[in-house]
Formats: sequence, C-alpha cells, structure tokens
Amino acid sequence: MQADIRAYQAGKAKIENVAVKDTRIFSKGLTFLSVVCLLIIAALALKTMFGSPDIEAYNINKDLFHNVGFVCTIGYFVFAYWALRREKNLNNLTINTEKDENINSVESGELKHYASQR
Repeated sequence: MQADIRAYQAGKAKIENVAVKDTRIFSKGLTFLSVVCLLIIAALALKTMFGSPDIEAYNINKDLFHNVGFVCTIGYFVFAYWALRREKNLNNLTINTEKDENINSVESGELKHYASQR
C-alpha cells in the first residue's frame, strides 16, 4: 500500500508544474510601483478622514483624494496586472521548456532502450 502511494506521488510530482517566482528587476519595479500607489491612496484617505480640522480643509483634502486617488487607482491596476502577466508568461515559458526537455529525455531514453535491444 505504501509503495503504491509513493509511486502515485512520484508520478504526480513529475506531472505537476512548479510556479517560478519572477525575480527580474522590471517586474520587481512594477510590483513596487503598484504598492506605492496603494500606499498613496491609503495616506490620502487617512489625511482626508483624520487630518481635516474643519470643513474647508476637508473639502481640499477630499478633492485631492479624488484626483490623485483616481490616478493612483488606475496606476495600481495597470502595474499590478502588468506584473501578473509577466509572471504568468514566465511560468508558461518555463513549463513549455520543461515539457520539451521531458519529451526529449523520453525520446532519447526510448532510443537508447531500442538501441540496446538490437
């Protein structure tokens, strides 16, 4: 029973794709920019909510929050989605490369086995 489980897990491990973390500098920059956009939005929201002593200051902070917050929201989604697509493309490229290597190793193994039989 244990041998069957281990054989099954070994077979699954060969098939299963392992995600590759994207460590490229441009991708890290995109992630950094998306986090900065979120922090700016949070800072402006806190300033508007807690840093407005009177209604005049509140209206000024609210207008700033609406304008800058809108731009940062768009920036966040653009940068985060771009980084996500880059990581997904890297994983797809890695998976395709591994599949090609597995096919080549299987083919060469079959050729060696065939050659040894002759």
